[in-house]
Amino acid sequence: MDAKRQKVEDDGEGEEEEEEAYEGEEVMDDGEEADELGEDEEGEEGEEVSEDYAEDDDRDLEEALAELQAVQDDLEKINDEASDKVLEVEQKYNEVRRPVHKQRNEVIKRIPEFWATTFANHPAIGEHLSETDKHIFTFLTELDVQDTEDVKSGYTITFKWMENPFFTDSELKKVFTFEETGTLNIEGTDIDWKKGMDPTKPAADLGGKRGREEESFFQWFYTTQQLPNGMVDEIAVTIKDDIWVSPLKYFNSEIGSDGEEYNEDEEDDEEGEEGFEEGDEEEEEFEDGDEEGEEGEEAFDEEGDEEGAEGGGEPFVTEDEEDEEDEEDEG
Repeated sequence: MDAKRQKVEDDGEGEEEEEEAYEGEEVMDDGEEADELGEDEEGEEGEEVSEDYAEDDDRDLEEALAELQAVQDDLEKINDEASDKVLEVEQKYNEVRRPVHKQRNEVIKRIPEFWATTFANHPAIGEHLSETDKHIFTFLTELDVQDTEDVKSGYTITFKWMENPFFTDSELKKVFTFEETGTLNIEGTDIDWKKGMDPTKPAADLGGKRGREEESFFQWFYTTQQLPNGMVDEIAVTIKDDIWVSPLKYFNSEIGSDGEEYNEDEEDDEEGEEGFEEGDEEEEEFEDGDEEGEEGEEAFDEEGDEEGAEGGGEPFVTEDEEDEEDEEDEG
């Protein structure tokens, strides 16, 4: 009886333990499910936060770009105003320069072959001149560059010539006009060449009298064309902004064999430095001569004493030595 009761009690305890274990597993499963749900919720919340940050960054970037564009627009307005002011100043000083340019041209007419020398000496223009071109340029008496009244719409370059054996024209012009689109219109000019004197034509067209080994600069006068925005006529720009501005600079300079220009004043400075160095060398030679002279005197004195002793004569005695001998005799 006791054994049966004991067995029933044992069986009851086993069932209770199984129930507790089962309940524990259920609790554990519920906890894991809760953890998984929590992680899922946190992940969703993190994604939402990340998306919010991304939207904020995009919004800040758009605002910054819009603000930057507004600042840039303000700068463009200022630049446009500055350009207008610069043009106004340029217009004013073009009028101030005009009489001075006329005065300069009058003085230049008194200098033989001024423009021929200036153009030939310019490193960019000189290379476009053939020997015939250089000869024709000796008849050029005046150069003029005139901006349009508003300055920005274009300019005209005029070459004025004395009577010459090459053509009948007294003036040759090229007109440069800027369109609102930025296109540059270039209007050339025809040249009335005298028979057989056109350097732009080959020998066959000249009746075989004279050929041309190089392209002629005068071909540039014929050119009529349109250049797209941003492109320029390099020769025209060089004449307008360099030769016309400061022709004396190139008249006084020469082009060396290496193609580089040098100035007469610089050459005079170099000659002065060379002369100074030669003077230093001559002075050193003079000092060397003094040293040789002193050595010669000493050698002469020694030879004289030796010869006097050998010849039975008295050796050469200085005044100081004579005084010393007299004092010894008196003593």
